Amino acid sequence: MTMETIELNSLTERAISFTRRVVGRVGYHHWHQGLEILLIEQGHGTIIVDNQQYALHPGCGFIFPPFKLHKVMIDPRAADSYRRTMIHIDSTTFINFLRDFPHQRARLQRFCHQRSAATVYDLSEYQSGLEQLFTVYQRVFDSRPFNLPDSACLILQLMNFFPEHSVSRKPPDNSISTRVMCWVEENYARKFSLAALATALNLSRSYISRTFKQETGGLIQEYLLKRRLWQACHYLRSDQRAVEAIAEQTGFADTSYFITCFKKMIGDTPLKYRKRHQDNGV
Repeated sequence: MTMETIELNSLTERAISFTRRVVGRVGYHHWHQGLEILLIEQGHGTIIVDNQQYALHPGCGFIFPPFKLHKVMIDPRAADSYRRTMIHIDSTTFINFLRDFPHQRARLQRFCHQRSAATVYDLSEYQSGLEQLFTVYQRVFDSRPFNLPDSACLILQLMNFFPEHSVSRKPPDNSISTRVMCWVEENYARKFSLAALATALNLSRSYISRTFKQETGGLIQEYLLKRRLWQACHYLRSDQRAVEAIAEQTGFADTSYFITCFKKMIGDTPLKYRKRHQDNGV
């Protein structure tokens, strides 16, 4: 895997990434350096975020804070017709730029807080207006280089479509995958044992593995690895503890193996990753 698997659109050259396209493949757990706004125009599927699953359908919108671990799974029966608009923004740049728009700036700050949950909206009644807005800005961005005023106008107009209150949080579901992810959340720093997980859930190992794959499209071990790497990235960005300590505290028994996994999936060594994010002020 390359760096793009984990942290798409690092926004090193501009403050916004704007893409509209049909995507025909099942996703994977990942995160982004910037704020992500995802609007579904066609297709169905499931989004997994904050250890919960949400139905994906035309007109729904999601806002993922920076570095929010999430996964988008497209219904394979409609993969060829899945179309979405995805916007990634450098939150610091936009928050600074919107100082003359205090209400919108405060909302954006709330969206961007890394401790915030993902925000979910049902925007079905505004879908035609959103598509017109995106068509206009696609033409703008195709006709001239991205610039901050154009980008800020898009974000300001888009925020007017978002109600002050998002879709009510779902009560925690009792699916096998949710139970597994909650168990991982409590135990990722320990040595993984499928037997211990099976005992905690009072289910067989084979049933848990098979059902998790069916519900999420991935393996438990893959999810566990990305959850550990997510935590390692958080530590590298937020403090100066040694790489060896971070490896141990995120469940890696061997520092060399941790560095190998980190470089393969993030694209940098842990120390280079730390330096890059400190240099960028992230």
